[in-house]
Amino acid sequence: MKHQENILVVPEEHFTPNQLSTYSDIGYSALSTLLEHSELHKRADMEKDPSYKQIIPYVIVENERGEILTYKRSNKSGENRLHDMYSIGVGGHLDEITSEPATKSLDLYFKGMVREIKEEIDYNAPISDFEINATIYDNSNDVGKVHLGVVSTLKVSSRYFDSHQGETDVLVDREWLSKEELIKRVDSLENWSKIIVENNYQNHL
Repeated sequence: MKHQENILVVPEEHFTPNQLSTYSDIGYSALSTLLEHSELHKRADMEKDPSYKQIIPYVIVENERGEILTYKRSNKSGENRLHDMYSIGVGGHLDEITSEPATKSLDLYFKGMVREIKEEIDYNAPISDFEINATIYDNSNDVGKVHLGVVSTLKVSSRYFDSHQGETDVLVDREWLSKEELIKRVDSLENWSKIIVENNYQNHL
């Protein structure tokens, strides 16, 4: 039934030249402007239409030691093209959306992102805890052709955060990895995670 739900998408024609780059810095203002052009369509239709990008919150969870929560997508995850791949991004489609006006798209985005974090890792984080970092525009594979990743960072304290909660049968083999370790394991990561490591961590260590 998930593929029959309405999801938030943006027609590709509304992307700026900068947003057509594989990894582009973005802030709240630019995200808000982009989402002004958002529409609601059935996910099943959008999976086959590269003229739209499905908007996906892709949240990096980082602890006080600078380590990144890493996991493997099991065969129970919603996107079968990513099964058994390792990821540093938590989040998913902005579904459960029906008819809210487009002017509230930024609110819908954040509410959907917070909901996804709660579902996947059972963590209650206020919107103010998320830092918007970048967009990932990746047409190198069938998944990327119909999705746009919005990268955020959520910094948590190990004292209050249990990394083994939430959808433990979907996000499996969880572990905290340093950025140096992620660089060494980059070839085992799904493409969006690989893009983040190659464009961010390798250049800032």
